[in-house]
Amino acid sequence: EAARQGQFQQICQLLDSRQATVHDVDDDGATALHYAAVSNEACAKYLIDRGAVVDQPAGELQATPLHWATRQGQLVHAHRLIREGADPTL
Repeated sequence: EAARQGQFQQICQLLDSRQATVHDVDDDGATALHYAAVSNEACAKYLIDRGAVVDQPAGELQATPLHWATRQGQLVHAHRLIREGADPTL
């Protein structure tokens, strides 16, 4: 829920206290990185540095965080994901 609402500090606290991991998913299979990809570049970088999978598919369309960022017009976030290893050919 913290990721969905873009609450970067709360995400950090949850990860640091081990109440959550970067691999946790919601009911659609989306990770915190999916949500950060459309809302918070610093959070996305933090999650990637902590081991988040940049090409994790989620939802009915099996969309990756890169798909989410580009669909929302977040080109800065999309470029960050590509620099971090996201595959634009998926």
